[in-house]
Amino acid sequence: MYYASREQSPQALAQTWHLCYRTREWFHECPKNAPNHFALLYRLELLYTIIILVSPSHRYPVLCDYSKAILFDRCMDFISQIHQVLENPSVLPFLTFLDIQRVHQVGQRFVRVLSENFDYLLSSVVPSPPPVPEGTPDPPLLGKEDRINCRPRATRCLGYVRDLLQYCARKWDMKTPLEEFEQESALLCNILTEKPMGYNTTYDAYGQGSTSGQPPAGAGYSGYHLG
Repeated sequence: MYYASREQSPQALAQTWHLCYRTREWFHECPKNAPNHFALLYRLELLYTIIILVSPSHRYPVLCDYSKAILFDRCMDFISQIHQVLENPSVLPFLTFLDIQRVHQVGQRFVRVLSENFDYLLSSVVPSPPPVPEGTPDPPLLGKEDRINCRPRATRCLGYVRDLLQYCARKWDMKTPLEEFEQESALLCNILTEKPMGYNTTYDAYGQGSTSGQPPAGAGYSGYHLG
């Protein structure tokens, strides 16, 4: 869906739900006797793949409301899950530079989808999946529990991304991902923490418009903060 074509698909949503279904099948067939940390790795792979599949692409350029909500929720879930690695030093060796690149990519997608759909995504509305051709697999589940406390979850997600990118800056001496994300997310974070009634500012998440201040840090592993 994301890499194979530059042409819009006439049945993009049906293709997306089919690929998401195959991804869930792969996850459920994972070995049950693998070491404990593999459960987290498989879960992260599932979440990341679904994030890529439901993201805007040449084949699926305009997301439906259900896809936007799925993308928003799964980004927060992915970041929350991988942030556990910083909180559990025994799993830390499994946090690779590729994982950090994924964190940066997911963080950028999260900033963009929330910036463009702020009031809708922070509401408690549970959208219905749009109609698709008969025989299409069910889409990823989105329940009422996924639409609760979205504002604090979103704020925490931004902080968690910063924690992970700070770890990258310390471990590999690469500060650019952190600096880029802080610039991209600064205005959104200010809106989240200072303007609870809505998001009425025109904002391009990738550098256009005024930014001020810094996003709040997450509840990260303190040993990995810069300075």
